[in-house]
Amino acid sequence: MIETGIMSETINQIIKRIFGCCAEKIRKFEDLPSVLCHSDLSKKNIIVQSNDEILLIDWDDAIAFNWMADISRLTFWMKLNYNEQDCILFRNTFLKHYRTTYRKSEFASFENVFHIYSALDSLIFFKSIGDKEMENRLKNYLDRLDL
Repeated sequence: MIETGIMSETINQIIKRIFGCCAEKIRKFEDLPSVLCHSDLSKKNIIVQSNDEILLIDWDDAIAFNWMADISRLTFWMKLNYNEQDCILFRNTFLKHYRTTYRKSEFASFENVFHIYSALDSLIFFKSIGDKEMENRLKNYLDRLDL
């Protein structure tokens, strides 16, 4: 990315440091079992049938990771697309009804770190394809975190 001019060496070093810090914190959750994660949960990929059964579509970005990663990606994109009040309402409603036997009480600490990881990962992607609007939204999000 440095060779193509997408980012400078200084920015590259900052991103490596932050990614390293995030990866170290995420490793604390390695004991959680991997599951098939949709990795692109959003209302555009959810169909609610007439019997209220929910179907997830568009599994192109599926990965194997723990359940917290999938839900964290969802809440990350909610932060970028909804106002804070709606985001909190949707997140808390979802988590209230989400069932797991795996350390649900630790979700918030994982979520915060994974949001930084997701923002950096997405920033690199949107910068590489020239999507200035998303690049700026992600930069603004990261600026608010005061990294």
